[in-house]
Amino acid sequence: KIIPKEYENDVYCYNLANLYFHQKKYDKVTELLQNSACKDIFYKLSQKMILAQTYYKIKEIQLLESQLNSFGRLLHYYKGTISAHKLASFRSFVTFLNQLLRIIQENTKNWYRFEQNQTIDNKDSLEELLLLEKNVKEQKVFYGQNWLLTQIKNLHSSAVVDFKY
Repeated sequence: KIIPKEYENDVYCYNLANLYFHQKKYDKVTELLQNSACKDIFYKLSQKMILAQTYYKIKEIQLLESQLNSFGRLLHYYKGTISAHKLASFRSFVTFLNQLLRIIQENTKNWYRFEQNQTIDNKDSLEELLLLEKNVKEQKVFYGQNWLLTQIKNLHSSAVVDFKY
């Protein structure tokens, strides 16, 4: 057997949640992962990441903020238990998603446009989004990097900004 019996549930939950996420069945993702008790650290962290992505997609910002805080505390708790590379990778995801949330929430118009799946058109916010995108691209590869870049691009994709970094 490839997967040890003690981790079968972790693998099953993670993969099923990932499938539901890509099928846009976000209610099933949250239902599955909110009560999941992983034994494996990597699966626990990966499930937290999928749950954070899901909260973002369904625009449950308070739950997302709580999830990111919990995620950050968990990463601190596991410091020294998992490799520094994996730890840094998950931390980058949490840090950049928090930065994206800050931009979305910095004014009511940004929030409204986010809720309506529209691009942000505030010049200062657009500059921040483009700078965030640049920083994410320049960061060493990390978990969720492509997903974050897509979310950032969705918020500024049709905007034209005239400025230099």
